[in-house]
Amino acid sequence: MSSRHSPDPNLCPRSLVLAFACLLGACNGGSSADITGTGDRPDSEQGEVQGYGSIIVNGTHYETGNDTQILIDGESGAASDLALGMQVEVEVDAGQLRRNGAQARRIRFNAMIEGPIDSIDLERQVLVVMGMDVQIDLLSRLLDQDRQVLNLTDLAVDDIVQVSGYPRAAGGVFATYLRRQPPRQDPFFLRGRVESLQAGSKRFFINDLEVDYGSAGLIDPDTPENGDLVEVQGRPDSAAPRFKAERVSELRDADAVPARRGGVQGVIRSIDTNSQCPELRFVINQRPARVDANTVYHNGGCEDLQADRRVQAIGSFDANGTLQVEQLAIAPELTAIVMAQIESISPAGSPGTAEDALCTLRVWGNLFIDIGPETRQGYTDGRQNNRGYSCESATTGETIMVIGNYQAMPPNDRIAAALLAPGPEFQSSSQFENLAVAAGQIETISAGSRRFRLLGTLVQVSNQTDFGESGEAEFFAQTQPGDFVSAIGNWNGSVIQAMAVRRKFSRDFE
Repeated sequence: MSSRHSPDPNLCPRSLVLAFACLLGACNGGSSADITGTGDRPDSEQGEVQGYGSIIVNGTHYETGNDTQILIDGESGAASDLALGMQVEVEVDAGQLRRNGAQARRIRFNAMIEGPIDSIDLERQVLVVMGMDVQIDLLSRLLDQDRQVLNLTDLAVDDIVQVSGYPRAAGGVFATYLRRQPPRQDPFFLRGRVESLQAGSKRFFINDLEVDYGSAGLIDPDTPENGDLVEVQGRPDSAAPRFKAERVSELRDADAVPARRGGVQGVIRSIDTNSQCPELRFVINQRPARVDANTVYHNGGCEDLQADRRVQAIGSFDANGTLQVEQLAIAPELTAIVMAQIESISPAGSPGTAEDALCTLRVWGNLFIDIGPETRQGYTDGRQNNRGYSCESATTGETIMVIGNYQAMPPNDRIAAALLAPGPEFQSSSQFENLAVAAGQIETISAGSRRFRLLGTLVQVSNQTDFGESGEAEFFAQTQPGDFVSAIGNWNGSVIQAMAVRRKFSRDFE
């Protein structure tokens, strides 16, 4: 995963760096939680906000209107409060699940944790928030309290942050959305399911963070049980990496209410080793799920399922609450960054368009980008918080930003897109008219011709190319196929004329 590679602070000239940092940085206080029932149970699905129009969750467009109830951390909110990356639950009338244009009855957002940052590891791209590891990657959307885009390096120890994301198999969370909060003295909170309960010592765990509820003034219910979905208000323990609870409240648990159909987007947290393909059993976030020979896959197959892999699943629930998966989309791995001008757009079903793709974009002559139902689509630089961006709004000639999984398939190499967004505002500047950004693994390299191939595209260096602290000779001497490299330059129709090159594949450029 690209999140394991450290940031590089000197990729390109300052004006370009700042804009690129904003673009990549978006790859975007506790209150009482809603615990009311729903009466007749509608269908629902859970996942991150992938785009707008009115809202996209798990690849489906749901409409919002005056009759849509929106709850933000238990408080009444508006559609404008919803942001890319937020983990939400969408309820629709029975039979309307996964129907584009269906009216959302209710949309709920509850953050997973809110509190001060204990430490920041830039190399691993990990924050520790009140003792809980928070993993940042290329799709994590980081915002300031006024919704301006942040980079990881903008955050500091003791900053208060609110995090939404997925439980990781190894503990902690994958952040899909993080927002810095103003300083305050009120108690902090975390939300999740009770695990490893030790009733005698009044302790349990949430995503591998120990919670001591021995001195909690109010506990509802009186005795927590493993599997309960709870909100814990309190403060970090200064003497140990644990959370001292002042209040424990049971949350409304959508998973505990029988429903006929539903969907979930998240990370595979565990796989039942007593099962095997095609009849595999596993847990998505904290939802038991199973696939069988009738499951339809997108972007992979049963053999690609593994711990910490991002997936989107839709199906029906059995009597035990297990999701029988009918369709499962496997999210692309994050191995490539591209910024380029669109040369052509092929709608779904066109020759050369990948199966299940909503559309395929062509850049740099023969690099094809497949936009699928698992692609996050939307503005990511803080300019347009509530506008969508998709196959329908993309136009030939404009600059786009894509993050996804590169696959070498000459002569038509492809990227399965995890993120599609419009390019930066300076794209119309003559200086950056043919702006090209490529980051990924080197395929071939030749010091003699001063070239290398990256994402199926030739990159040409010159005497004007900035190599940072190292020089050109050192770069070619130390770089070999398979190394991650980032390049920024101009596309001339046959090669990228590099302005800057670095031996890094990074999320933050500042």
